This record gives sequence, structure tokens and C-alpha cells, in this order.
Amino acid sequence: MMLLLRTLKLMESRDAIKSIPQGKVLINTINAHSYNTAQKDELFAEALAKGDYLIPDGASIVKACRWLKAISQPKERVAGWDLFTIEMDRLNRKGGKCFFMGSSEKILQRIKEQAAKDYPNIRVETYSPPYKPTFSEEDNAAIVHVVNEASPDLLWIGMTAPKQEKWTYQHWQELNIHCHAGTVGAVFDFYAGAIQRAPLWWQEHSLEWLYRLMKEPRRMWRRYIIGNPLFLWNIFKEKIGSSITPDVRKTNPDKEHKMKIVVTGTRGIPNIMGGVETHSEELFPRMVALGYDVTVIRRKSYAGDRLTEWRGVHLVDIDMPRKKALEAIVHTFRAINKARRMGTDVVHIHAVGPALLAPYAKLLGMKVVFTHHGPDYDRDKWGAVAKAVLRLGEWLGCRFADHVIVISSVIRELIARQCGRTRNVHLIYNGGPEPEFCHEPEYFSELGIEEGKYILGVCRFVPEKHLHDLVDAYTSAIKHLPSSIKLVLAGDADFEDDYSRALKQKARENGVVLTGFVRGRKLHSLLTNALCYVLPSSHEGLSIALLEAMRYRLPVVVSDIPANKEVGLPDECYHEVGDVKALTEKLEAMASQPLQRKDYDMGKYDWDAIARQVGEVYDAMR
Repeated sequence: MMLLLRTLKLMESRDAIKSIPQGKVLINTINAHSYNTAQKDELFAEALAKGDYLIPDGASIVKACRWLKAISQPKERVAGWDLFTIEMDRLNRKGGKCFFMGSSEKILQRIKEQAAKDYPNIRVETYSPPYKPTFSEEDNAAIVHVVNEASPDLLWIGMTAPKQEKWTYQHWQELNIHCHAGTVGAVFDFYAGAIQRAPLWWQEHSLEWLYRLMKEPRRMWRRYIIGNPLFLWNIFKEKIGSSITPDVRKTNPDKEHKMKIVVTGTRGIPNIMGGVETHSEELFPRMVALGYDVTVIRRKSYAGDRLTEWRGVHLVDIDMPRKKALEAIVHTFRAINKARRMGTDVVHIHAVGPALLAPYAKLLGMKVVFTHHGPDYDRDKWGAVAKAVLRLGEWLGCRFADHVIVISSVIRELIARQCGRTRNVHLIYNGGPEPEFCHEPEYFSELGIEEGKYILGVCRFVPEKHLHDLVDAYTSAIKHLPSSIKLVLAGDADFEDDYSRALKQKARENGVVLTGFVRGRKLHSLLTNALCYVLPSSHEGLSIALLEAMRYRLPVVVSDIPANKEVGLPDECYHEVGDVKALTEKLEAMASQPLQRKDYDMGKYDWDAIARQVGEVYDAMR
């Protein structure tokens, strides 16, 4: 028996708990994990479907019911904790006996002690059954006996799902009780203080699952990292198998309809440093010019302005926690919800981290384009858990997006090999912004540099950019160069950490000029007048900063990673990544020559052509 969410009768709100009639009533809960489990456990599915009441204990269940147009349309998530507190308050007002069956003696003792403080009019009795995968007939008889002997006014059963639901369903007729019984395993640990519930903000934003994953990654990773995408897939299969009326936009396509595109996965535009940000700043005003209605959802803390529109692109700012491990995923989740409310045709997700939520956007009925900017899990700043999550984001983005855009052939080969995605994959390169040659003498005087006498690096201060190698190479090279030759690093860290602090200290100690984040004429003047541009990184997708330096006709020195090699520079431009000696020699050679400017073939890096290619991807989904 496959459990069909669209056919289940679910409780619609917390207030509905107060309307449950007196007498022998079995109340179960359902969340994404139990829904998944019920797809392969027929007895569990039957237990959930045939209980007296079923509580939607998860925002994912509530949203899925709406998308499926299920017979039940819960107004809100009703947690097992809500059931517990409402029932306990009601019993405390009139007085009576509550029986807790399940968990360990230690947890049950804590529950007794806490209940004595919180509910003085309730007598608490408990029973800890044997800890084993399955109970013997003697075990079952003993449990039924102690519950019947207690004759409680309220019964809580906590043996974790699906064991608690199946046991209660199988022995329901043997339980000689006349009260409400709830299967609420996790509540035992919450109430005993063994596990902390997520703070209110996380609960209100439907992120309690993420909080629990962060608190207990070893125990919860399978439930959430694998279980959440599996839930989306199971719901999608249920949707496909239903006879629900299709969306009007699909059955009556209007070719004159101005497609509404919502962009997420970027910090925002304009004038926000980062590769995805520069990509978005160049691309989406051009998409507007081509006739698309584009909204970029920005991360509020990065937007240093109050703009609501820029060059025809609508801008919407959304708050998110300013934490490295959380901000992208939380912001994307909220951006997708916003896109749904806006009636969006296409959600365009950038980068593998935000792509974790591609299945969620599909669940809400929107079409998805995923632009893969590079394997972010290769970045040195991430730990093992974060790398695993990012790999999952890549896989989910490639599996669920309607179309995937890759910015290099290296990435195209990567996703074919690792994700099996080859259909509707489009190679559309990054572009190099049009140069704005200019001079800013006062700014140069302020920095203490001269035109044509500095080596330039432009990027964020993160380990994979290998700026520490560049500082070391410059320190060695300057011994053989005129003292007027400087190294200028234009950039900073999004999140100050040990690496960025150590890099800045080393740079200052060796006379390196640090500009901080720069955009506009200051950056253009640095690019106009540099001796050369250097990018010694170990990880790139297809560096827009490199393409921009090439637009300014600068000689370049870059690491020999595949993404940089794909640009097709002459061999003398490359050095082995991490080889400080080789980089030193390259800098000495550059600085010993007269000021040069190079001509590069930039034909495939033209933003106007790139915009037309992206438009073709959008149009394929009309």
C-alpha cells in the first residue's frame, strides 16, 4: 500500500487539537521522513492512514498538500510538540493520570521530574520497554498489561517512527483505555531536555530540519541529506500519477507572454564583488533588453543601497543569517518562496550550494534553470560536511533542473561523469566586461603606486585563490626588481577568518598594497594601468576577473588548472598551481620587460551573444 498524501485526512491547525472528542482516540503525526518510510513499509502506511487523527508535523507536508491539491489543506504545520503541550495543559486543568510508554529509564525519570514542575495536577507513570528491534509476544503482552493496569487519562507512546505507530496500530484493540493516545517519540527527548528544539526563528522559517542536522549530523544526515530530496521525488511521482488539472500556463501557452524570471544564488547586483555577482550584473540587464521580466533576489546585508530597480532589473532584498554555512541555503529557500508568490515562470538558480533547493522549486510547480559555475566543494574553505552538502547540491541541481547551463567544457564533462546529466545541458561561457579605460591620479597617489609599475590581483581573500603564494612570490621577486614595482591586491573576505587575517598581515609586512573591495572607476583605473594580472588559484569555474583583465589587454599569469587552461592562453602565461618558485620567475620576467599590452580573441566571451544564448534556453521552456 503506497501512502498517498493527497488522499489523507489531516488536521488543519493547532486549534483543531482542542476539538478532538473525548474517548479512545489514536493520534499520529506525519512528516517528510515518515512519508518516505511509508512508501516502502506497508504496515506503517496502513497505521498512518487508519488512525483517528493525523497531524501534519512538517512545513514540507503542508506545502506538498497545496501543490498536490490534496483533499486536506492544512493551514499550518502542527508539531507533535503542539499536540503534547495542548493535551497536557488540558489534563492539568482538570487533573488526572498521564502514562509515558517508551524511551529509557533515564529519559523517563527526567520527564517525571519536569512534569511535576510544569503540570502539578498530573500524576505521571512510565514504562521503559525492552530495547530491541522487535518485541516478543511476551514483551507485547507485558506492555499492554502495564498500560491497561495504569488506566491513564492520557497516553504517550515514544519508541521512534515507524515502530511506535505500527505497535500501537497492531495492539490498539488490546489496549483497554478510554483516552487520547499520541505517538510522539521525539517529544520525549525534547521534554526531557536530552535534545534541544530549534529556536523559534528556525521553526518559523521551516528550517527546524536544518537546525537538527547541524546539531546531530551523524545521526540525522541520512534523514535529511538523502531523505529530503527523496521526499521531493516521492511527491513528484504522486503528482505525476494524479489526475489533478494541469496548470493553465502549461495547457494554454501564450507565446507573447513576457516570461517572468527570478534569479537567486547570487548575493545581488550592482557593485557587489564576486564572480556570480559580476556574471549577473552583466547578463540580466541584457535579458531585460531582450524582452524578459527579470527579478534578482538580493541578500539584504550585501546590498549597500535601497534600489528596487537597476537597468530594468527588479531588485528584491531578503534577510538571511550572516553565517557562512547558512546564508546561501536560507536565502535561496526564501527566494524560491518569494518567486512562487510572484507567479514566476522560471527560477534561475546560480551555483551548486543554492541548487540544493532545485527540487523544492520544482515541487512548487516552477521551471528551473541551474547555472553551474564550478565545483565549489573543491574550495579549501569548506569542511567535510559542507563539501558533502555541496556535492549533493550539484547532483540535485543536475537531476531536477529543466535546463543546466555550464560555463566551461570542464564542468560539462564533470556533470556528465558525476551526475549523469547530458540532456538539456548548454555550454555558455562567462563574458569579459567591456573595458572602461581611465586614469585616477588621486587614487593612485592615495595607494602609493605608479601607473605601469604594479602587479595586480583581483579576487576574494579565500584559500583557493592562493594569494599567499602570490605574496611569497612577490617577496622573492622584488629582491631582483626595482623598488617601485608594487603588488596590489584588490579584494577582501566576505567573512573575516584566520586565513584572511593572516594573509593581510603577511601582505602588509611585505609592502603589498591592499585596496579592499573596489568597483567602478577605481577598479577600471587599476585594470587600465597594471603591469600585469595574476591569478594563481587552485579552483575556478571560468574566472570573470581573468576575462576582464584580458579585455583590458593585460599580460596575464595564471595557474595551470583546467578552467584556466580552457581559455587557451600561450604556454608562457601558465605556472603550476602551488609552485611559488615558478610563479616568482614569471613575475620577474614580466617586470623586467617594457610595459606591454596583448590582443586576445574574446569572440566567445561577448556578453550580448551570451544573453541571446540564455534567451534561447528560456524560450525552450515556454
